[in-house]
Amino acid sequence: MRPCPLRGVALLLAGITATAIAADRTDEAEGYALTLAWAPQRCAETGDRLDNRTLCAGERRYGFIVLTLAPQRTAGREPPAECRTVPPLSPELVDRYLPMTPSETLLQQAWRRHGACVGLEPEAWLNLAESLYVDLSIPEAWREPAAETRTTDTAALVGEFVAANPGLPAEAVRRACRYQSGYRKAAPGEPRVRRWLEEVRICYGHDGKPRACASGGPAAPGGCGRGPVSVRGTGP
Repeated sequence: MRPCPLRGVALLLAGITATAIAADRTDEAEGYALTLAWAPQRCAETGDRLDNRTLCAGERRYGFIVLTLAPQRTAGREPPAECRTVPPLSPELVDRYLPMTPSETLLQQAWRRHGACVGLEPEAWLNLAESLYVDLSIPEAWREPAAETRTTDTAALVGEFVAANPGLPAEAVRRACRYQSGYRKAAPGEPRVRRWLEEVRICYGHDGKPRACASGGPAAPGGCGRGPVSVRGTGP
């Protein structure tokens, strides 16, 4: 994290009640879960669709992007999703926040499914997500995707985020994977199920400080488990 990384976030959160439209919803949650999607994996799953051209077919090759900022429920409780009907984000807001989430469809889905349940106006929710993202230091090895697929260890991945962000507890970092069954390239004796890194989730309290994730909700491990995981590159 940058020096005094939470100063801007703390100031933002201090004035958040002025824009809250459903404070009772945020009070029920333990805090927030910022989900970062690994862009090459997202593109491999969704294909080069029209709404994904900036993310998947542009000149820039993205690594981690902001997928959503959701309320983190207490352990054992499901996080809210599409808890109320909201109008879509305005074109102006979409354009302003495309650098952190380079897909209008992803932004609109995140707002409808999770942002609307946080209890903030659209701009305040997007501003909070961006502030948490900017204050988070992405480990150097993860700032740009490689061309080829590589393998890492899930514990090592968490360790890299912790090392790059002093004060970030390992319990505040979760990862989610996509499972590929019947993996044909498995060597003799290797499991025929391959795990692809899909997301990394960072959990925060209402004060904007990283905190241990609840056992349930959007910060759940997603079945990633321990051991080796494949990290998709930008190549074919």
